[in-house]
Amino acid sequence: MTTISPLWFAILCLAAGGAIWLWRPALFSFWVVSFMVFPTARVGVGHAPIYVYDLTMVGVLYVLWSHGAFKTWPLRVIRWHGWLVGAAFLLSVLYGAVRYGPAPQLLWIWGHTSLSWMGFAVGVAVLSDPGQFRNRAGMQYGFLFSAFALCVIAVIQYVNLPPVDAINSFFYAGIGAEESVETYHIGALSNRASGPHFAPTAFAGIALLAAIVHWLITEREQIVPRLLMLVFSLVTMLCTVSRHGLAAVAVGVIVMIIFSEGRVRVHLLVGVMIVVLVLGFVASGGMLRDSWNARMSRFDDGVMEDDNITARVIDGPARLSTFLGQHPSMLLTGAGIDPEKLLSRAGINDDFDGGFVSNGFLLSLYYLGVGGFLLYGGFWAWAFFAAGTASPEKRGVLLGCVTMAAIIVAADNYGIMYKPASTLLFLVVGLVATRRELPDAELEETGPIVFVEGEPAHAA
Repeated sequence: MTTISPLWFAILCLAAGGAIWLWRPALFSFWVVSFMVFPTARVGVGHAPIYVYDLTMVGVLYVLWSHGAFKTWPLRVIRWHGWLVGAAFLLSVLYGAVRYGPAPQLLWIWGHTSLSWMGFAVGVAVLSDPGQFRNRAGMQYGFLFSAFALCVIAVIQYVNLPPVDAINSFFYAGIGAEESVETYHIGALSNRASGPHFAPTAFAGIALLAAIVHWLITEREQIVPRLLMLVFSLVTMLCTVSRHGLAAVAVGVIVMIIFSEGRVRVHLLVGVMIVVLVLGFVASGGMLRDSWNARMSRFDDGVMEDDNITARVIDGPARLSTFLGQHPSMLLTGAGIDPEKLLSRAGINDDFDGGFVSNGFLLSLYYLGVGGFLLYGGFWAWAFFAAGTASPEKRGVLLGCVTMAAIIVAADNYGIMYKPASTLLFLVVGLVATRRELPDAELEETGPIVFVEGEPAHAA
């Protein structure tokens, strides 16, 4: 999307402020839409782009803080966002000032990244505080609307309908010629949908993560919204022809079935059978069948003959190993968050040409060194622990959600580099950890979380 002019930005702020004044949950809806549908919308302040979804995140955090939502924080939920934001400040801002000089871009990159990690705090707050049920409803509407909009965009791009040029121009006309945009232009030559998220893989990951978050902020009685969200997300993923998204869903559902019990397992099996039949019917003919057959044919000569697989398993780690061999001090400090963006925006000369490893977990080693890598890895290990220690009725679903999210991180760089995806990933973990603490009844009917001898309970 072309950079917003000051006039249009002022009009947008007035319109958003009016809607929020009339109905405060509109802020939470607008926040979701801003990073789901309009991730490239920004206003220029000097040479620094201020993204609309960053501004709305600040508003969301202020509303939650001013209404005491963070005071109901469950004792067993570690404040991971604080540790990660602090570590990034130390390793990326303070160390970066020593290595690169005191460039103001260091603070901008750190703040931009930190706001995405605050998705964890938002997820915990909107579930642990029963007073947030209206704001939670605002998020539900935001995700459902966004999923519908992205589904329409995906179908238009995949089928190459007449509005496709206008859509592409709207989202990417003012971005420039960065490598990520060049990748998008190459992808646009095929019929794989990229939506507003630059690449088909990222588009598929966003659609999947949004469906997970929507499931976690809704209740079992909300059958119709959940089914609509699943349909929109699945159609979007089919139009991206993304194998890693499909693999994440398949493995996550298998984990759900294995670790679920009784009635939950039966419901999952029935749901999977229906989805498989519907998807099989939709993809049985025409363009979808041909596109997916072409993608899957890359496995014909063996899994390890696929360039995408070798990039993640062999080539990417090898590139990282070469980089660390040339810069062994990076094991201690890391290169800082988004050093390539810093070098390009600040005009600093350095010999960092890459370091991208096609794996978000290893990328954290490149960005933040061994300490940051262990912290980020510990965050995800704790996410599995939190899901695995939930009640038997919830354990399977929560473990499956974390598994799908972790595969998204491991399958490509965008899970940690691309801030909308990072926001969703941290939202997933925050919601999963808080779901562990809550009963299965309607959240708005429960009291605030209290603790008796270390065990969570709910006040009357």
